[in-house]
Amino acid sequence: MKKYIFIFIILLCYKAYSSDYEQLMSEAMQFSQEGKYNESNSLLYKILDSVNIVYGENSHQTAFVRNAIGFNFLNTQNYDSSLFHLRIARDIFYSIYRDNQTEVAINYDNLGIVYAALEKNDSAIVSLRKSYFMKNQIKGNEIDISSTSLNLAGAFFKTAQIDSAIFYYNITLSLRETVYTKVHANLLIPLNFLADCYKFIKDNQSYENTLRRILEINISIHGKESTELNPVLYKLADFYKSTKNYKQLERIYLSFIQIFSNVNGPEHITTAAAMNNLAETYRLSKEYAKAKDYYFKVLEIFDKENNGINEKSAAALNNLATLYQTEKDMNNAEKFYIKVEEILKKLNKTKGEEYVFLMNNIATLNANQKNYSKAIKYFELAIKSLNIEKDKNTLINIYKNMAFVYKNWGKTKEEKEYLKKAENLEKQK
Repeated sequence: MKKYIFIFIILLCYKAYSSDYEQLMSEAMQFSQEGKYNESNSLLYKILDSVNIVYGENSHQTAFVRNAIGFNFLNTQNYDSSLFHLRIARDIFYSIYRDNQTEVAINYDNLGIVYAALEKNDSAIVSLRKSYFMKNQIKGNEIDISSTSLNLAGAFFKTAQIDSAIFYYNITLSLRETVYTKVHANLLIPLNFLADCYKFIKDNQSYENTLRRILEINISIHGKESTELNPVLYKLADFYKSTKNYKQLERIYLSFIQIFSNVNGPEHITTAAAMNNLAETYRLSKEYAKAKDYYFKVLEIFDKENNGINEKSAAALNNLATLYQTEKDMNNAEKFYIKVEEILKKLNKTKGEEYVFLMNNIATLNANQKNYSKAIKYFELAIKSLNIEKDKNTLINIYKNMAFVYKNWGKTKEEKEYLKKAENLEKQK
């Protein structure tokens, strides 16, 4: 009879402890959800001491607590401590359940994330793969599985296994499409990573299509005039510029002008910068009249600052001068180059790469018009503005250009002199 009374008392104590355990775990989880990971772990360590005594060191409860501690360390980026607890939890879970329990899958998930953070991507792939297949086996929810496939794809990308990365990013996308609409914000993460993959393997068509879908989703969420579109618009602009698709590039920069005009105002610097990019697009596509129109609009905006005595106005004038030079309208080209020179002098910007480039342009323009003495004068001004130790390549090119001018001028002695200077500098390199 005493034996049964003792057993009954033990069961009552066990039941009471179970209730306390659940209450304490609930408090620890609440701390974790609030981002109070240190407070959560402080409580979890106390729980761990108790469960080791009551349930044993290799019990489900012990593994569950260690998994929670490992998760908290993961969130505080204490990866070594996280790995320590997660590995113990993994071994306990596996000895009890093998591959048939949600907690095991969650543990492998956390391990995979830690391994990835420690740049142990091969180990991350092993753990995340196990988690992914286990979650499918126990029919986990699509969002949970998609988080695992997303992390798995990332680990494959880091190890340059791009085909596998694309496969799992597409799985992530498909899983999320079963839960959300086709234009939901939660599709943007896998789509952006997919775009990176396609760019990496130079699959231009897939890259463009993915970016356009990202744009479509952002427009659906934010509207056509939101700055939230800017990141994907910049990527599309770079892509269309590199592939010389100027018609599409024109549409992108017109979108930027519309966005910045509505958000910051039609005369804001961001609007002017977008106009400048559009003008450059027209220049590249040889639509010079349109290019000039926008360059002048940009100049009109910039000239409102300090009566046009500023570097932005100088840059706009330089663009116009270059465009006129391309059209072989040398008079207008020189007129605008001289305006740039005047601004830079007033700003005391007569040293450095920008001024050297300007002097070189004016010199070249005069050389093409057979104004040889003027060309030499501007080449000499370029040399004076150089940091000769840092800009030896530029100096070599200027010497060669001067030699070419002297040759056309019929001055053989000077031609040989500057060719020799260029040759000596090349030997020093």
